[in-house]
Amino acid sequence: SQQEFELPQGTEVSNPSVYVVVFNHMADEMKVQMLVTAPFGVEVLFDHAIFLLPAGGEQKVYITVKVTEDAVPGEYEIVVAAEATPKEGEGLKIATASAQKASLVVTGESALIYARVVSPDGTPLKAQVRLFKVIEDKLNELAISETGILEAKIAPGIYKVIAYIAGRTLAEETAEVKAGERKEITLVVRTVYFEQFGIEPNYNPDTELLAFIRIVYSINNLYQAVSNAEVILVVNRDDNPLEQVSLILLSRLDMGRTGGSYSYVPAEGWQAGNYSFKLELYIEGEFYNDSSEEEL
Repeated sequence: SQQEFELPQGTEVSNPSVYVVVFNHMADEMKVQMLVTAPFGVEVLFDHAIFLLPAGGEQKVYITVKVTEDAVPGEYEIVVAAEATPKEGEGLKIATASAQKASLVVTGESALIYARVVSPDGTPLKAQVRLFKVIEDKLNELAISETGILEAKIAPGIYKVIAYIAGRTLAEETAEVKAGERKEITLVVRTVYFEQFGIEPNYNPDTELLAFIRIVYSINNLYQAVSNAEVILVVNRDDNPLEQVSLILLSRLDMGRTGGSYSYVPAEGWQAGNYSFKLELYIEGEFYNDSSEEEL
């Protein structure tokens, strides 16, 4: 599919998702020069503009599209090509995730977006933040930051901001940004979460009655060590609170995975009804995160 950009005057797009790949299917090494056709006021830059490509080799070429203040608002097409010497054409082609052509809409109106990533208590977090323009249900990436803060001048429209830590999506928000607006988005991420939670009923072999529930869980801490972490099992029967049981209390929860298991029997014994189980994580005595709910 053809990649689409919508940029106001005086902005640019440059991120890991904007690239082409040049292949050399010939038997000889080729000298390759990247060529572009773009409208007045639009600059297209390559991280590899001229390079040697060995026989059977390939080269990923990242692209930056700059729209200057001189660009005239309107709809345009950008064409990227590769010229090989001494032989041209046959054996050399471009393959990308999108296409060799891209559509560009230059707008005269602009807006600002400011996104930041924080923990539940408001502490700024270092995270990857990616900004996407939503065009007809497709996401076109416009900007990326590795600091936990992203600022960008954008065209009016609908945008999605996503925060990642250790490659995991932890928070996202979609918002409409109007012309002249400065949109602030705060993404609250919980960097400690329940990666696994399951229950396994165990029955008395003689009576075939339920004896106990074996609970298995795993916590993943993606960011940094935390102090005084407690996992509490919350049990309901017929949608009414039954009891809470502390499964583990750690003075320090290090980065990485921490797992455990527990054999649970209600204090009052098993009664007829529908039981549900959920884990809650508390840090420094404050609720932080919870697991999905399991039913019996």
